[in-house]
Amino acid sequence: MGNDIESTNKFHLYLQKCTIEYVAKHGGGIPSVLKGLSAKEIEPCLREVGFRIKEHVTADGTWLKTTSGISISLEDGFCFKN
Repeated sequence: MGNDIESTNKFHLYLQKCTIEYVAKHGGGIPSVLKGLSAKEIEPCLREVGFRIKEHVTADGTWLKTTSGISISLEDGFCFKN
């Protein structure tokens, strides 16, 4: 039974990552996964779903850039793919 719960949790995290990637690659926007999160909550959320942070950028606000080329605003969670 424990494996079913663990598998469900991993699948849920994978879907969250896919949602962020989809929104970023299709014109950008704020994915439901990041809506309502504070700046302090966004980076841990991204790491939890499997993103690796490449750099922090402070041009035109505060942004995170992932190793896969997705930029995410720490102000509102808006993301797009470069």
